[in-house]
Amino acid sequence: MLHRSRIWLRRVCFLLPIASLLTLSAPALCYTQTTTVTEGDDLEGVRAAVYVTASQASGSSVALVNMFSWMNATTLTTNASHILGGGLADCDILVIPGGPSTGYSLELGEQGREIVKRFVEDGGSYFGVCGGANFACNYGLSFFNGSPRRPVPGVSDGLYMIELALNNSCSISGLSDEPSAFRTLYWQSSYFDPEDPMGIIPVATYTNSSLSPMIAFQYGHGSVFLSSPHPEYEEDDDRDGTTAFDYLDDPESEWGIMMKIARWLVEVSPPASDTGLATGIPYVYLGIAGSAAVIAVAAIIVARRR
Repeated sequence: MLHRSRIWLRRVCFLLPIASLLTLSAPALCYTQTTTVTEGDDLEGVRAAVYVTASQASGSSVALVNMFSWMNATTLTTNASHILGGGLADCDILVIPGGPSTGYSLELGEQGREIVKRFVEDGGSYFGVCGGANFACNYGLSFFNGSPRRPVPGVSDGLYMIELALNNSCSISGLSDEPSAFRTLYWQSSYFDPEDPMGIIPVATYTNSSLSPMIAFQYGHGSVFLSSPHPEYEEDDDRDGTTAFDYLDDPESEWGIMMKIARWLVEVSPPASDTGLATGIPYVYLGIAGSAAVIAVAAIIVARRR
């Protein structure tokens, strides 16, 4: 009997390091939004991570960093390796600038794309501009069940300032106080064509149609804003930190509208305590807990066989 107990003990001890290794090597894919938005109009207490890569549109990431900093968010930069290493655990909004959506997909790879999807599903927010918006569509992250379409009917292709109609009556708080139309940078932009419009908020439309180049919606426990045009650039102001497109004339700013949208993103993504989701317990502790459980089972087996 003692010999059998020793055999069982050796088997369990053999499985112990394997169980620990499997637990510790599990990808850290569980991210939840735990920030409570403070009272006020800005993003105090909100953490925004702006994705930075060499192939992005001229000055887009720089302008977005400065825009979210102006919103009073705690702003940091991120990249593929940072995301793969669990960097999204430290942010509430992931911001993807203009750039090649296929490039984003290749950089992040399947694992990185899954991490971003879980981040939003578990309560994070996604703010995508131009290529960053396209990346969120069906052939990328699939947050948006549909596709970006261009050319836009009745809209000239090119690079220029365009007037958009703002949806003042939508459910995003504060937009009712904004002007009914605003100008922003059109750069061979698109409109979003949903497979199913249910739950999609058309934030802005082209003035000659109901086609929308800016949309917002909830995804899982998180939220998403997509903009095909570029509201991050301040063509008549240096506060965006870049000289890109300074030759264009735009005396007004879209940043105030963007701040209300960003605030809505976080407000509709409930804290982890409200969703019942895990809060991102470090996997090393899960490994320790798993090892302790295996040892306890081994002890019970040995005790019963004596």
